[in-house]
Amino acid sequence: MFTNVIVLSGGETVYCGSRTYMIPHFSGIGFQCPKYMNPAEYFVNLVNTDFEDRVDITKLVHAYSQSTVKKLLLDQLSADRTTLQHLPDIELRASSAMRQFSVLMYRNLINNIRNPGIYWIRLFMYFCLSFMVGTMYLSTNDDLTEEDLVPLLFYVQAFLVFMSVAVLPFFIEQRAVFARERANSSLSVV
Repeated sequence: MFTNVIVLSGGETVYCGSRTYMIPHFSGIGFQCPKYMNPAEYFVNLVNTDFEDRVDITKLVHAYSQSTVKKLLLDQLSADRTTLQHLPDIELRASSAMRQFSVLMYRNLINNIRNPGIYWIRLFMYFCLSFMVGTMYLSTNDDLTEEDLVPLLFYVQAFLVFMSVAVLPFFIEQRAVFARERANSSLSVV
């Protein structure tokens, strides 16, 4: 399951390297993994300091620091560094505006399907607004002047502004996603 393994105990490296060298390394310092036992579980229990019959961790740390596994790892890291210096720089390209729009539209659609309550709340609030405004001007339709329409337009406009406040809890949920996407340069603010 593992390709590379690192085993730490108290902040000290007990083993770091390939999985294939782990069992021979610990066997070489006197800690043979029992037959039919999961090696990962055995080595985690071995370095666990919560038990009374624990092993001396300094012995394990010292054995690893002198091991050929560590030397192989350091050689591989230095070879990787020299290879890394010869690689071309990665060109970062921002997503196009159309791609950003389509991703955000899809994400918003999925969010709306998961949270249909916001639409029902809006529908109910708009119904109440229409009912209140309609009943205020029910009997006065013939006598309306332009001065009578100004308060109506102000009321409707103010109500629409306050309706947008109902969306704030959903924006708070999306803030962490936006911050992550912005940090990864997947989205732009504009």
